[in-house]
Amino acid sequence: MKELALEVRGLTKRYPEFTLENVSFSVPRGSVVGLIGENGAGKTTTLNLILGVLPRDGGEIQLLGTPQEQMEPAARSGLGVVFDGSSVPDSLTPAQLGKVLGDLYPTW
Repeated sequence: MKELALEVRGLTKRYPEFTLENVSFSVPRGSVVGLIGENGAGKTTTLNLILGVLPRDGGEIQLLGTPQEQMEPAARSGLGVVFDGSSVPDSLTPAQLGKVLGDLYPTW
C-alpha cells in the first residue's frame, strides 16, 4: 500500500447558507491532484480546511501521516497549494516576491 500524503475522512463545515458534509478522499504521496466542480461546490472551503485556515465542524484530516492539529509549523512549511487567483500585488517583480516569500518560508 502506498503511503498517503493526505487523508480526509468525513470532513464537515457548516455555514448558514451552505454545508460541506462528509467529504472523504485520500491522496498518495507523489501525486498531483486537482479539485474540479461547480462554483460554490466547496472546493476552496475544502482546501482551507485542509490547510487549517478555517476550523472544521467535523471529520479528520491527516497530512503526511500526522493529524492536522498535531502538525508542527516546520512540517506545514513543506506543503504547497496553488489557488486559481493571486493575493499578491501585481506591482511586485518575481525577485521581490521571492524575497518576501523567502522570508516567510524557510524552504522557499
